[in-house]
Amino acid sequence: MKVLITGLHLLLFITTVVSCKRSEEHVIPYKYEFEKLSFDAEKDGREISFSYAGALLQPLNPTNAALEITATSDSVGMIKIRLIRYNGLGTYILGQADLNNAVLVDSHGSINAQSGAVFIYSNKDQKISGVFNFKGVNVFTNRTVTVNKGKFTAIPISN
Repeated sequence: MKVLITGLHLLLFITTVVSCKRSEEHVIPYKYEFEKLSFDAEKDGREISFSYAGALLQPLNPTNAALEITATSDSVGMIKIRLIRYNGLGTYILGQADLNNAVLVDSHGSINAQSGAVFIYSNKDQKISGVFNFKGVNVFTNRTVTVNKGKFTAIPISN
């Protein structure tokens, strides 16, 4: 009796599998490309790359938020870009007269942006990408430093 029931179950399973048709409307095409996280720039013409990066988004009101993007590296130091009135894609001016700011801290000192800009070109799937540049003065040496060709890609955003 037990063999008959097991045989019937096997026959039912085979019949079900064979009778199922593959529906093309339920097939998901595998054509999704992932952006790789990166954060790079040049400091006075020398390339610098950061190993770790993340962004924090804090809503301030219905139309604006504070966005802080931080990148670190054991060999380079840290860079932080702070956009106080972030409201989506576009250009944000950096400097002392505005609330938006950037700072680079490395073994040579701390450089606060006096002028520059950040252009956010992508903010989707909780990841942000953009380009930036700024000039500032090293607070320890009083020397003007240029940070340009800055680019960050697919930086994860936390709320």
